[in-house]
Amino acid sequence: MENNVYCLFLWVGEEPIGVMNVFSLPLNVFRKSAICPCSEDLLAFTQAKLNVACRSLIEAHLSHCDFCHAELQLLERHRPPPERIAVTQIPIDLKQLAEYVLQRDGKTRNRISPN
Repeated sequence: MENNVYCLFLWVGEEPIGVMNVFSLPLNVFRKSAICPCSEDLLAFTQAKLNVACRSLIEAHLSHCDFCHAELQLLERHRPPPERIAVTQIPIDLKQLAEYVLQRDGKTRNRISPN
C-alpha cells in the first residue's frame, strides 16, 4: 500500500514560521486526522467568524483533505434551524415596580433639571 506524507506549513504573510504536523496515511483512509480542524471551526469558517490567519490555515487544509472538504459541504447545506426564543409576559408585580421607579426617577430628574 502506498503512503502519502502530508505537511501543514504555517505562514505569516509570506514568511514560513514552521510545520504544524507531519504524518503518513494510506491513500484509502477517509476520516478526520490529528491535524483536521474541529467541526466548530469549520462551521465558524462557513460563517466568516474566523480571523485571517485561521481562515488561511483552514483553506490550506481543505485543499488537500477530502474528509474536511466533504464535512464543510455538509455543514453548508444543513444549517441548524434558527433558535426560537419564547417571549413571556413580565410578572405584574415587577412591571408595577419598574413603572413606579421610572416615574419617580422622571419626576426627580425634572425637578433637578433647569429645563
